[in-house]
Amino acid sequence: ACTEMVMPMTVSNESMFPPSSFSDEKRSEGCHLVYGVRPRMHWITTEYGG
Repeated sequence: ACTEMVMPMTVSNESMFPPSSFSDEKRSEGCHLVYGVRPRMHWITTEYGG
C-alpha cells in the first residue's frame, strides 16, 4: 500500500521465500518511483489517535 495503510512485511531466512526486511525509506522511495506518491506512515494514529 502506498497511501494511508502501510503494511510492513518481512521474510526471515527460515522461509521458502528469499529473506526480505522492511524499511520505511525503501517503501517511500518505491512508492514515489512507481506511483508518484509517498506513504503517510503515521496516518492511522493521526486520523484515529492512539
